[in-house]
Amino acid sequence: MLGHHLVVVQFTVNAQYPPPAVTITSRRTCAVFTYVAGSPPPGIPFAFTAQAAAGATISSLNASLNGTAVTVTSTGLGTASAAGTGTLQVSAAGTYTFTAGAVGGGTSGSSQMTFTVNVTQPPPPPCNLVWLPPSRWARSSRVALLCRSSSRSSAAAVQTTSMATARMMTAAPARIPR
Repeated sequence: MLGHHLVVVQFTVNAQYPPPAVTITSRRTCAVFTYVAGSPPPGIPFAFTAQAAAGATISSLNASLNGTAVTVTSTGLGTASAAGTGTLQVSAAGTYTFTAGAVGGGTSGSSQMTFTVNVTQPPPPPCNLVWLPPSRWARSSRVALLCRSSSRSSAAAVQTTSMATARMMTAAPARIPR
């Protein structure tokens, strides 16, 4: 008589989910931001979404600018779809790389974009050329060049006015030969 034997084998299957899909939704790659030197640098808003694989959830979101972590406001953590937002502060001209990332189902995914910041010089202050006719006491005319510029201090704008005056001598009318 043959005996019946029952063999039990235990094994563990580690299911690994595909990485979450991360999409940067606020800007396109190669965007250019320009601001004027001396003014506060612009805040550059960012937004991204993360979609986990079927059966997985998003456990965390992260972002970095040129490899340095930036603060992310997250919504939807613990669900299959989450979103992150924030603002980048860039104060120097150059090309930057923004990376948005997510962890879901034990795996991580990310997306990158590059953008450029240009810093321009402020325009020169506006000037007005004013002709002052000769007075009955002076035999010359004057031209006044009035330029106004404003410089900012910590609390308020201080307005300064500079004036350059050039003298133009009046010449006697030339006689035209007949």
